[in-house]
Amino acid sequence: MERKNRRLYVLLILLFLAITTPAAFYVYQFLYPAYVASKTADAFFGALRENDLKAAFQHGSYFDTNSDVRPSISYRAAEELWVTRVGNLKKQGIYLKSYSDIKTWTDDAYPVGWVNVTIVEDGRANTYRAPIHFSWLHGKMKIQAIYPSPYDGALDGFEGAISGNLVPEEGAREGKKPAPTR
Repeated sequence: MERKNRRLYVLLILLFLAITTPAAFYVYQFLYPAYVASKTADAFFGALRENDLKAAFQHGSYFDTNSDVRPSISYRAAEELWVTRVGNLKKQGIYLKSYSDIKTWTDDAYPVGWVNVTIVEDGRANTYRAPIHFSWLHGKMKIQAIYPSPYDGALDGFEGAISGNLVPEEGAREGKKPAPTR
């Protein structure tokens, strides 16, 4: 009788592991990254809306060569460039008024998302749905960019300023004064 109980316990343990292991893998690979992406996006846009640019930068990714290469620029230098760039837009009257309806999920285990943003430019507020690009930097999920709607491949204006793209313009690489941004 005792032998049957042991077999039953072993069978129950194996059955439990057969069910929980794939479920745990699913949570770890798909649900958890989407949850972290949602929290990151909310913190980023919330700080940006409140004009707390240093706090927003903590949730933003940055790069100075290519987006898939670890940046060579220091965190402090990147923060200074980014805060100055976004702050200059605010002085020009271009800023995030509000955001809503953040949706995140994973696509092939890569976090992606959408957000509704209301951006004030030239005194007019325009609301659109923007895709969010996430990346990992220093072991944390960060927002690298949002793209204008409809996406045309260009990051200019507000979207370009809040992106993590700190690649110097051609003129700046050659020692020339970079062209002013909008």
